[in-house]
Amino acid sequence: MREDIPVTGPLMGRQNIIHHHSPRYFTRLRWWQSSWDLFCLSAVIVLIGWRLHLPSGPVWLFAALSANANEVHKWAPRTRKENGPLISFLRDIRLTQTLLYSRLKQEGRIIRDKAWELCTCSTLTLHRRT
Repeated sequence: MREDIPVTGPLMGRQNIIHHHSPRYFTRLRWWQSSWDLFCLSAVIVLIGWRLHLPSGPVWLFAALSANANEVHKWAPRTRKENGPLISFLRDIRLTQTLLYSRLKQEGRIIRDKAWELCTCSTLTLHRRT
């Protein structure tokens, strides 16, 4: 995301640029500092779901996962000691981004066809070439 994109750019563009030039900077931010925008968006989704009388369980789950996406993203560039045993285990079974995946992504060297070897969740979000 760039700073010159209307509406969201000025709000999130600078942080995104800093994050991609210095991934460790992002890990120092508190939850609210890195997730306020996702929290607000998730709150809007919950309100829309409530207004449309959609089943609350799936809407709440989606909102909770969405609001915490940046927090989960912070785990990738951190060390095993910083993450602790549970998050390190999730990384070991490739449910979350590995340190290698994080480095390659930051350097722009991720090969989409090989991404499945690095992170299960990222594979689900990558657009496959047909």
